[in-house]
Amino acid sequence: MLFSLRQYNGKKDATFYIQCKGLHSGKPLMKPIPNCFSVYCADFHLFFLVLALYKGRRFEPLIHGSVVPFIRIKETENLIECHLATFTPEKYPLFEKLVSIDRLVKNLDEQKKVCAQLQVMFCSQLLRI
Repeated sequence: MLFSLRQYNGKKDATFYIQCKGLHSGKPLMKPIPNCFSVYCADFHLFFLVLALYKGRRFEPLIHGSVVPFIRIKETENLIECHLATFTPEKYPLFEKLVSIDRLVKNLDEQKKVCAQLQVMFCSQLLRI
């Protein structure tokens, strides 16, 4: 096996993490949160594969639970293993594009927050006059 998936135990020694509870189950993370799986692997490109699975909504059918949605570790492992077979170095440029698009989206979200704050500021100034 090229990777190992374990329940997060509080140690920050994993390569990356996967959120396992909540509406964002399957989301790859660089920093751990209490409800996540630890991923141990030699190749960091696995992070981009999990990101592609998350953005491609491949984790959604695996989500169980009505009050607190969650994914199971074995099903997550099977999903990654299934798509790992198609994971070739020729696809690395596509993953890099995916990451750059993700950065753009985060940048736009930040700009949107700043614009909303400006709106509030201008409205409060208008109402003071």
